[in-house]
Amino acid sequence: MSNGTENMRLFYRQGEIDFQLELSRGASCIASCESEASLRDQVEETVHCFLQIHGPSRFAEFRGSLANKLIARGRRDAALFVASYPLPPQAMS
Repeated sequence: MSNGTENMRLFYRQGEIDFQLELSRGASCIASCESEASLRDQVEETVHCFLQIHGPSRFAEFRGSLANKLIARGRRDAALFVASYPLPPQAMS
């Protein structure tokens, strides 16, 4: 494994520890979504809750860890959606 790949793995592993509650809840709710609209709504709610608790500084880390959890649950489609979900503009101010 390359040094860069190992560093990214460790980066997301730390996020899984720090955000365990938000990741578990978010992955469970998102994985159960059956429509694209409900998936979009649930990702938006999950991100909103995360940002209220942790702020935007570790959003990318949370997003990557959440995508990994969804892949582990067999929801690659949801993981791809989460991985490309942008930081909401209001969170940057």
